[in-house]
Amino acid sequence: MDVIELEREFMNAPNDDYSGREHFDFLEVGAGAAGSVLANRLSECGRYSVLLLEAGADETASMAVPGMATLQRFASDWNYTTEPMPAGCPLGPTGRCLYPRGKVMGGSTVTNAMMYVRGHPADYDEWERLGNAGWGYRHVLPYFRKSENVQIPELRSSPYHGTEGPLPISYSPFASRLSDLFLEAAREKGIPQVDYNGQSQMGVSRIQTTTWRGERWSTNRAFLFPTKRRRNLLVRKRALVTRVLLDAAARRAVGVRYERDGASHVATAKREVVLCAGAINTPQLLLLSGVGPSHHLRELGIRVRKDLPVGQNLVDHSFFVGLPIVFNQSVAPSAREVSNDPKNYIDYITNRQGPLSNIGSLEMIYFFQAGQPVSDSAPNMEMLFLQFPPTVNFANSNVNIYQNLTGKHTSLPVLVPLRPASKGNVTLASTDIHDQPKIFPNYFGEEEDVKNAVEGLKKMLELFQTQAFQKVGTKLFDEKLPSCESYEFATDEYWACALKRFSLTIYHPCCTCRMGRKKDPSSVVDPDLRVKGINNLRVVDASVFPTMVSGHLEAPTLMVAEKSADMILNSASKGIRKPK
Repeated sequence: MDVIELEREFMNAPNDDYSGREHFDFLEVGAGAAGSVLANRLSECGRYSVLLLEAGADETASMAVPGMATLQRFASDWNYTTEPMPAGCPLGPTGRCLYPRGKVMGGSTVTNAMMYVRGHPADYDEWERLGNAGWGYRHVLPYFRKSENVQIPELRSSPYHGTEGPLPISYSPFASRLSDLFLEAAREKGIPQVDYNGQSQMGVSRIQTTTWRGERWSTNRAFLFPTKRRRNLLVRKRALVTRVLLDAAARRAVGVRYERDGASHVATAKREVVLCAGAINTPQLLLLSGVGPSHHLRELGIRVRKDLPVGQNLVDHSFFVGLPIVFNQSVAPSAREVSNDPKNYIDYITNRQGPLSNIGSLEMIYFFQAGQPVSDSAPNMEMLFLQFPPTVNFANSNVNIYQNLTGKHTSLPVLVPLRPASKGNVTLASTDIHDQPKIFPNYFGEEEDVKNAVEGLKKMLELFQTQAFQKVGTKLFDEKLPSCESYEFATDEYWACALKRFSLTIYHPCCTCRMGRKKDPSSVVDPDLRVKGINNLRVVDASVFPTMVSGHLEAPTLMVAEKSADMILNSASKGIRKPK
């Protein structure tokens, strides 16, 4: 697809509605990973009217370029930062980290790294064991498959993959020499090459991505572009929902209040209000609406509508960026080489090839166990490579930990602990929706997370001792990181210090409105995703995950949306049941 064709396709984005209509069967808040899918499914039968409210603006054609994904802190980002933390992100004087979240049609599927990683079947069987009937792997696999149109030839006949969904899944068309070295090293170590979204996750693989022919496919592009001519689905962009409107006597949601173009509006729902604003914004909206921990709401003078642990149990994946390696020759293009070479732009524009068709050096992935894993079969560690120098940002950082690597052939292997025990929270800073919520991920708050990650680092380093990597002179950059100089380099104590000082978010917050049994005091929604004690109000996004998964969040969030659509439509056909 050339530039003109791409621009023409993006003209298929849903129109921005200004009809003035404010009464619908369903109101959806948020057009991100879950909201885009759900709006498509609720409206496709034509029976129900749906209003989709999104705080951000349109996705643009330039956002379809995978290499643009490293850009943060633009209008398409909420521009959040974390609260100061004792571990993770304390490079600058404030101890805060950037916390990117997509504020655009398609949400974070427009700004993420496009990695399609479901997690392990044991993750979902655990959800069911925790009291969430119908969420075991055998139940959710059909919903994973429903979204997919897998374009990887060897996977199209797999029973684990779908070929008729709206979302293409493929490998990036670009692979550097680093990928070949990685596969060769894995073979030396006896590590299998696997389809990590299939029967077994443990091993190495090329990364399955939400791309096709060198272009990003967001949920907006895949699920909302085809709905443009549906008269029963209206989309309002740059519409910031400020409150869920609750009928206290009936204990039910009746609508939302939202701001648009400087004016306040009210939209009402005949059937349900569905929050799809994500693991940060959904709890913020519930708290502002009086649903959350009563002590926190009273501190801010908010009338308590329902006392629930909204915003608690925040779990996020971090990744460690303090482990540069050096080669004696080039094995992957650096960030500067990609951005400064005109050939890369020509190659992408004319052929959708080259490094701009990929994001950084995210070509290969390795799943393994280290320390004390949660499951006998599921990985608790993930390894990736980042392009060098890394394009992640440090908030208020005046420390350049990579300055002595300028001009060297380098790459940055990163460790992602997949099943952290540490939990944080999302709380309100004020009663104003325009004030960002307080985000406290609490990385490495539990000592077991530190111990497991240290073991993960040591196991990861074994790969670089293989003949495959030694033939390109691979060495660990052994300059000590700031604040860890007092420890002997590469000891357990040194790695523990480094992990705590140089870990960042990999953008996977979940579990802040977790689902569970009706009598589970730690849950906010029931297994049907209905907010406990409030009629006609559901949550459909990553905030409902009972536990973190051994993967990335886009794929399971799409699955949740697909499954919830069936739940909601089944309820609509039978009449809405009141929660007990």
